Amino acid sequence: MTKGFKKKQSKRVSARKRYKIEKKVREHNRKMRKMAKKQKQKPNRKDPGIPNSLPFKDEVIREVEQYKQREEERKQLLKEKAKKRRQEAKSESLNKRREITTIDELAASAKKRTVEFEQRKSDKKKRNSKANAAASSQQQCNVVDMDQD
Repeated sequence: MTKGFKKKQSKRVSARKRYKIEKKVREHNRKMRKMAKKQKQKPNRKDPGIPNSLPFKDEVIREVEQYKQREEERKQLLKEKAKKRRQEAKSESLNKRREITTIDELAASAKKRTVEFEQRKSDKKKRNSKANAAASSQQQCNVVDMDQD
């Protein structure tokens, strides 16, 4: 018989408790719907535009179009700057990590990283084998203890 294993607790619930929980959930959902209804904002109305009776309608329309165009250009410029900044940061981090100028340095760096990787891999295998050995010896001790009982 193995030690340390407990039976899972049953998920059974009395009908009274189950119905009570369902009732609470319904009440909560109803309350949330009411709050959402109260906080609901009316949709913004469309811009009615510029009336024809306005004296300098053409100038106003031109100003609005220029404003929209400037805003679009500004947004585009911000996007380009952000993209350039990301690319510079990426290339800078790569250069910092490697700092390679010649092919010989590239080869040396690759060899160094390969050795480090292999070392990490072998360390991981050693740790796994030690853990497995400890687990198997623990199981053997449990079996011996049971035989003595």
